[in-house]
Amino acid sequence: MQHILFIALIILSSSCSSQVQNDPSVRRVSQVEWKDLLSQEDDPLIIDVRTPEEFNGGHLDGAVNIDFRSPDFKERMLELDKERTLYLYCHSGGRSAKAMEMLRQEGFESVCELEGGYSQWEP
Repeated sequence: MQHILFIALIILSSSCSSQVQNDPSVRRVSQVEWKDLLSQEDDPLIIDVRTPEEFNGGHLDGAVNIDFRSPDFKERMLELDKERTLYLYCHSGGRSAKAMEMLRQEGFESVCELEGGYSQWEP
């Protein structure tokens, strides 16, 4: 009986830990998941952290440009609502990954970063 109780306890604890891992929080997401998450939002906040020149060369629908390399980048990002989910991308994922980590450290709890960035985007 103790053996069965022990196994049940292990199964229960593993299901709880997988729920924590599935928490949307701050993470990199695939294009498929990105599109799925955006489809569930009424007014998604999509941030393109590339340069204005890159942004003007093409960007995702609805994105706003906040240049990662600009001197006021952190200040502008910290003006955003911490209660909303932020969707970040750059050209290939380097700058947006750094931006995502900065936001996590500043207390943002829901940030999704597009895996592969704009260079891998398939509409």
